[in-house]
Amino acid sequence: MTTGMMISGHRTAIKGILFDKDGTLLDFISLWGSWTELLMNGVYARLRQEVPAHRLPESLAALFGVECDIDGKVVSYNTEGLLSTGSSGAIRQAIIRYAQQAGMDSSTAVAIADESLEEAYIWMEQLRPVRIKPHLIHVLKHFSSRGLKLAVVTADETADAVKHLEWLGIGEYFETIIGNDSVPNGKPNPDMIHLACRRIGVSPSEVVMIGDTDSDMRMGKAAGVAWTVAIVPEELPENQGTESRPFGSADAIISSYDQLLASLTHINHEGEEMLT
Repeated sequence: MTTGMMISGHRTAIKGILFDKDGTLLDFISLWGSWTELLMNGVYARLRQEVPAHRLPESLAALFGVECDIDGKVVSYNTEGLLSTGSSGAIRQAIIRYAQQAGMDSSTAVAIADESLEEAYIWMEQLRPVRIKPHLIHVLKHFSSRGLKLAVVTADETADAVKHLEWLGIGEYFETIIGNDSVPNGKPNPDMIHLACRRIGVSPSEVVMIGDTDSDMRMGKAAGVAWTVAIVPEELPENQGTESRPFGSADAIISSYDQLLASLTHINHEGEEMLT
């Protein structure tokens, strides 16, 4: 049985769905907001042993593309910022440059970045601050029961992505998980989608790409997927105008997974539509 999806008044048959991970399958702030707070605290603590606070360059929050409240808690993020779209290697390099701008020599800057990153990851293993997106389990069960092939394509490292999905208890739903380190070029290059489609045995034109950034949407367009669907980040007001949302390359924008289910029909072998 083939699944049909109705988007913007048009229906097409699909065989698979590709998901971004952070902000799409799991709550971005719960995981990466917590990690960023730990990381920034570690970097600042190490720098202030050597550099007075008033001599530090621009805030790390601005560098990472996040906003913090007066207590230093991450409360929102830029969907196209470094934290959302950058690799762990890019974040490491950004910390090294930041430490150098603060007056550290190269070797000290590298040590500050590596020690702070290691410390943040150790704390994350203990805290496991992850929350699944609302209604996602129901959606994954529904898709799987209809024979759709599901995969994850993420800017995160593959091993970390696998671990986070296991923390959430949803790893079993995905036939493959593609991280930034699995391909030569990351988002918005289409390499991850091409690899995922080869692994699950479908054409890019037979899948839907779901993500929470325009980089996800542009990756989908570059790969030639059937549809690109953006899910509104939890920090972005749902009444904010579509024209001001960061999803210029999306075919459709949804605010919940319930909306996605409402767009589905199913087509039997004779081509007749059936109710979901």
